[in-house]
Amino acid sequence: MRTVIYLGRIDLNLQYHSQRGVGILEAMITMLILAFGLLALAYMETWGFQYGRDNDARAKATMIAEEFMERIRAAGVPTSAGDDYKNTTPDSTVTARPACTTGTLTPAQDVQCFFARLREEMPHGTATALIDIDAATSSYQVTVAWMDQSVRGSDDATPPSIADCTAAGRLASADTATNLKWSPARPSANVCLNSISWSMRP
Repeated sequence: MRTVIYLGRIDLNLQYHSQRGVGILEAMITMLILAFGLLALAYMETWGFQYGRDNDARAKATMIAEEFMERIRAAGVPTSAGDDYKNTTPDSTVTARPACTTGTLTPAQDVQCFFARLREEMPHGTATALIDIDAATSSYQVTVAWMDQSVRGSDDATPPSIADCTAAGRLASADTATNLKWSPARPSANVCLNSISWSMRP
């Protein structure tokens, strides 16, 4: 009788210690899963903010560029006489309100108003554009570009290189071959740029 009771106690003690070990392991696994979940949530929040800001910039760029091209179309300026649109250097001091809404603008004044509108409405005030003429198709081409902060250099303190921007499918502000016009001035350190282009025949 004593032997049976003694063995029973050993069995009960072993079961008790085994149960305690499983509880600690379960708690560690739960904490690990929770940590991964919080990291994923933080990443999604950051990505969603960046994506929403880029969509907002893209919508504003589209609206501003299409309004500008409609004014060119309404003015009826053929590409053969469109050098004032193509060659005007943007003025960083021009204001878009109220002079730019008179409806009596010359092509050069219209370009100034176009750049002023970009400065006012695009995120960060870092927006640029290229107004060009395609002689082969007799069409105006307008490109608007704006800063994309998602592309970084080797660390947060180092601006991205032209190669970094190219690898990410972005334009680089330091790449003068793009011929982008800046108002205000080109950033002193390179930044990567999202861009979108439109083409229109007057």
